[in-house]
Amino acid sequence: MQRQLAQLLTSGARTEARILAHLASIEERRLHLRSGCSSLFAYCVERLGLSENQAFHRLTAARLARRFPLIFRLVEQRKIHLTGVCLLRDCLNEDNHAALLNEACGKTKLQVLELIARRHPRPDLPSTIRKLPAPAAATPATAMRSKNPAATGSPRTAPEAQAYVPPSVEAPPFRARPWARSGGSGSENLKLLCAAHNRLLAERDFGREKIANSIHFARAK
Repeated sequence: MQRQLAQLLTSGARTEARILAHLASIEERRLHLRSGCSSLFAYCVERLGLSENQAFHRLTAARLARRFPLIFRLVEQRKIHLTGVCLLRDCLNEDNHAALLNEACGKTKLQVLELIARRHPRPDLPSTIRKLPAPAAATPATAMRSKNPAATGSPRTAPEAQAYVPPSVEAPPFRARPWARSGGSGSENLKLLCAAHNRLLAERDFGREKIANSIHFARAK
């Protein structure tokens, strides 16, 4: 029974590494957009049925593994867990990733946190002394309002006064047939899409490189 359990865990680790590789490839090729999801996180939750926690750990590990392929091998060999990879996400770079990942192998979550604290200690916060503001002097008017909050429409008696109305967010219109290709400006040629799908269709019409250059030049202005 114990041998079978070990074999299952080994097989699961190989599967986990392949899942990370597939997620990295899907994001690189933007296949999640073709499934109607605005982000890979939404794709994992809505299409793959992962929990938010599972989606976070696998996406973070997949993105790191694209930068540092060593992660694929360590996960496949069950030398490091996804929690450890995610904890190291802000510490890894081209120079230290191999040494840091190998040092984290076989460690628990707490031990990885201790490793991070030892290798990348945070500076102590400076000591400060702040003078507290003087209490406001009470006046007859404020005293009366404190005794009778209903007289001033206090939120305690009028909770509707605290209702929050979010600002409206207008999605940029997308032209089904672009102006550059004789597309009209009428409502029949307009669609409301999220930014990710707007860009996906623009890349379909004009090419990924051209759209990336246009965005780069627009942001540089």
